[in-house]
Amino acid sequence: MARWYQYLARKALKPGKKVREAVAKIVTGARNKREAIRRIYNFVAQNIRYVGMEFGINGYKPHKAGEVLENRYGDCKDHATLLIAMLRATGTKAYPVLIPTQEVANLDPQMPRPTAFNHEIAAVEVDGRLLFMDTTAEVTPLEDLPAGDQGRRVLVVKDGVALLARTPISPPQKNVEGYNGRFSLSPRGDLTGTMEFYYKGLYASMERYLLTGSTPQAIQRHVEGLATSISPGFDVEGFRLSPYRDLNHNQVSITLTGRDQLYATPTAHLLILHPPVPSYQRLAGLVAPKKRHYTYVVGYRMSKESRVTLKIPNGYHTYLLPENYSYKNGVGALEISWKRQDRKIEFHSLLILNRAFIPVRLYGQLRDLFNLTVKALKNQVIILKKTPYLTAEAMPLTSN
Repeated sequence: MARWYQYLARKALKPGKKVREAVAKIVTGARNKREAIRRIYNFVAQNIRYVGMEFGINGYKPHKAGEVLENRYGDCKDHATLLIAMLRATGTKAYPVLIPTQEVANLDPQMPRPTAFNHEIAAVEVDGRLLFMDTTAEVTPLEDLPAGDQGRRVLVVKDGVALLARTPISPPQKNVEGYNGRFSLSPRGDLTGTMEFYYKGLYASMERYLLTGSTPQAIQRHVEGLATSISPGFDVEGFRLSPYRDLNHNQVSITLTGRDQLYATPTAHLLILHPPVPSYQRLAGLVAPKKRHYTYVVGYRMSKESRVTLKIPNGYHTYLLPENYSYKNGVGALEISWKRQDRKIEFHSLLILNRAFIPVRLYGQLRDLFNLTVKALKNQVIILKKTPYLTAEAMPLTSN
């Protein structure tokens, strides 16, 4: 298989004059090899449009790198071919990688055949290990892979020699859907403050894709929808986006400011409220069926983290805070913690999913983890109580 593909692609992979000239411009000023690789990756990912062309032998044979560069479009093998040719022009060792994505069965080394693969990516040798790259995912930065490429057995075509490898699965700490909130509460229960929604890894790629394809009006509606998911009726007064089009920034963030009237429920002596945090209600819907007969494919490991600081109003004190809560099973864990500091209340929650694929025997644990997360967050309640003022008659006597 490796010799067959090497023969098909041998001419296409050679960096011609136009490719070398383009590479020279792209890497000018790069401080090191890693930065040069990143620049070339970003160029191919953001400047070569993906167009599937799989007619006859062209379903397997890539076009020449120079043609792909000139036309500015190509399919997955054309993307990989141009990327490899440009990297080789800098002296970097780069190779084609034939891969079956999660849409098809994983590779069986005992049955080598072209139809075992439905995609092609590239790999370079960096610091003694293979770094896999997929530029067809134009919103995915270097060192990340789309979910469909992760955890797959692949064939690295290394100078006509077959090298069997497995693409990495990102740890939960790399795929993060995060939220930070800083708020002040008024005596009548109005909420004022700042929300930051931030995304890393696969979540960043998904958010980058959404923002890149959206009009300014659609982005405005998206931001308002995020605010409403925390506090229904929250009025967004302003927002800013991180440079989401720049693949050198691995994190995508949306920061907004605004206010909500009567967020807390006031009584004669109390203010009652839930912490202004995501509820992740959609998780419960993902595990609504009680039983499964096949593996549950999440496709990636992940974490969801929320932090909130809430300043309580003058004339009130913290009357009741929920207890800290923790839960752990065979697929993940949930931690919820509270802290009082002066006139501030601090909240922190962290959900971790340690498995990308949940076998049938563990589906019940996934269901428990997701449902308990939604219930635990929903059941968090803060009660603030008016602080009684001391009258002159009630003030303690002091001795001379």
